[in-house]
Amino acid sequence: PVFTDVAEGAWYYEGVMYAASNGYMKGTNADMTTFSPDMQFTREQFVQLLFNMEGLDAADFSGDTGFSDVPAGQWYSAAVKWAKEAGVTSGIGGGAFGLGGKVSREQLSQFLKNYAELKNKDTSARSDVNAFSDASSVSGWATEAVSWAVAEGIIGSTQSGAMVLAPQRIA
Repeated sequence: PVFTDVAEGAWYYEGVMYAASNGYMKGTNADMTTFSPDMQFTREQFVQLLFNMEGLDAADFSGDTGFSDVPAGQWYSAAVKWAKEAGVTSGIGGGAFGLGGKVSREQLSQFLKNYAELKNKDTSARSDVNAFSDASSVSGWATEAVSWAVAEGIIGSTQSGAMVLAPQRIA
């Protein structure tokens, strides 16, 4: 793949090329020539990425998605349905997935922990998040996943020289 907005010397170049070459991610415009490396993931884009990594067929996940805010027949519908059925997400409450919502650092942690468990990976590692000055701002539902993500080095401090987790910050 060739993306006009991904410079060969960029720190993310190899990762973008790997994801695109393996069909995990595509371009963001109609002719697939831009990648939009500074764009923030939406919840549906993130579960679509995981769905693509699994190599699943959208036809196998057609119909009702199980979420009130996710209609069937959209580019992301099958991925969202799979993510719910596989236990990767349970939504944001009230029967909603959170369509269009940006993925926070604590949501990313939960998605990835759930996905790791789906893949039968060991998710027992924990880190004491109390070392972070904003540890109390981690949502209760995300405590275990954030602790795991910190222990695995998936997320860490957002500020050089300070221990700031920023769990609600967009990933």
